[in-house]
Amino acid sequence: MVLSQSMGSLDPMAIFDKGIGRLMTVKDVARFLSCSERTIRLWISRRTLPVVRPAPRMVRFDPREILQWLAERKG
Repeated sequence: MVLSQSMGSLDPMAIFDKGIGRLMTVKDVARFLSCSERTIRLWISRRTLPVVRPAPRMVRFDPREILQWLAERKG
């Protein structure tokens, strides 16, 4: 199940508040940041974005860390 569909919102804190501990997918983060999934994967490979790896080939994102990451980059 895609988190954005199940939660009905792309606001990371709304996602976190509605589903305690829910993590975002690559697709969720791409939609939230208005960029492609390919860009998100590039940033992951460059270790630009903070990720959570619940399993070796699984990548998820903590909504709070994404908001913090975004705030650090605002000028």
